Amino acid sequence: MGQNPIGLAFVRDGREIVVADADLLPVPGEDNLALISTPKALQGQDRVALLGFTPTGLTPRELAVEPGGQVQAIDVGSLP
Repeated sequence: MGQNPIGLAFVRDGREIVVADADLLPVPGEDNLALISTPKALQGQDRVALLGFTPTGLTPRELAVEPGGQVQAIDVGSLP
C-alpha cells in the first residue's frame, strides 16, 4: 500500500477497502490507490490481501463512496 496511508473507504459491504496513500516520503511511486481484501487482511494474509493498486499521480486525501458504489478520490490539498 505504501508508507503513508491517509484515507480509506469501505466498499462491497465492507469486504474490501480502498486505501489512498500519500507521497509524503521522497520515494517514487508512493501516491496510489490500493484495493485490500478485508477478510484476508484480518487473517494476517498481508500479501494476498492486496487485490490491486493503481498509481494516481496525485495525492488523494479523502475518499467518498457514492450510493451506486463508485469511489471518488478527492485531492483536498488542491482546492482553492
